[in-house]
Amino acid sequence: MKAYKKRMIKEYQQLDERIEKLNKILLKEEAGTLDFTPTCPMWMLREQYDAMLSYAHMLELRAEVEGVELY
Repeated sequence: MKAYKKRMIKEYQQLDERIEKLNKILLKEEAGTLDFTPTCPMWMLREQYDAMLSYAHMLELRAEVEGVELY
């Protein structure tokens, strides 16, 4: 497998993990069970989450076009 394909897979896996972690924070905040106070506003974290989802989607589309199995 070419190096750029390996990097794409690793990048996608790392992004997926970060999306999961951020989603847990957002869900806990909505439920009132977040055990810390973020230093930035929650709207900013929600915007970041949306941007990360968009980026992950673009990586998925690119992987499909380039024939890369991300999973």
